Amino acid sequence: MSNKSEFTDEELTAYLDGEKDYVDVEAIEKAIAKDPSLRQRIEQLTINRDLVKDSFNDVLLQAPDFADNKVENKRQLQPMVVLATAVCLCIGITIGIGWKNTQNDNALNHWHDYVAAYQALYINNTLSHLTPVPQQQLQELERVGSALGKSFELTQLQQHAQLEYKRGQILGFEGRPLIQLAFLSSVGEPVALCIMKSGIPNASISKSTMERNPQIHVGSLESMAAAHWQKDGFTYLLIGGTDELLITDAAEHFFETI
Repeated sequence: MSNKSEFTDEELTAYLDGEKDYVDVEAIEKAIAKDPSLRQRIEQLTINRDLVKDSFNDVLLQAPDFADNKVENKRQLQPMVVLATAVCLCIGITIGIGWKNTQNDNALNHWHDYVAAYQALYINNTLSHLTPVPQQQLQELERVGSALGKSFELTQLQQHAQLEYKRGQILGFEGRPLIQLAFLSSVGEPVALCIMKSGIPNASISKSTMERNPQIHVGSLESMAAAHWQKDGFTYLLIGGTDELLITDAAEHFFETI
């Protein structure tokens, strides 16, 4: 590797995540030192995870002392509530957080926001040039499955009529493996199925109140259609494009097959 064009977004993301087994860290660091445009790409791919934390810390530092008079506390607290609300809204707009028409479970799935920001960088050309042979795909699935602790069958990823399976790769979030299985839709839009271990038991659902599949929550992230669910100790996020019907149908397919 000698110039910026030889580094894909996936390699740079692996570098940022410290995945030394899958990327030439020394080559990237040498290129960064010489190439300002590569440094800019690195900055664009770097998400400030402390943004939310720092913003709320600033609010807490200005919070009133509740040991004071109750009336005075009330007067002080009202503008603080307004300030906190404004901070929340600004942060949400800035980093693109926003499940729509879903249950409020972002606290359990905060990695969705980072996946969505990463997926928003994908275009057709990111995947369309890939023409892997089945043997390569099988080896790739064995590698990503081993990292996650879950086995995958290639046929499971090839059965949906509107999604063409392209590749699997290992990413990471807060020291845990995050698997990305990448597809192109029939209209050429990148779609990703991302999986992490959840450690959270599935909620019990009464069959008498089940609709089509209430375990799957469909909405949007970064202006892309998205669906998420939990199953057998893993949490899943399917995201990409703007076709909510496709994402819903594909989510139900993968819920049953993977």
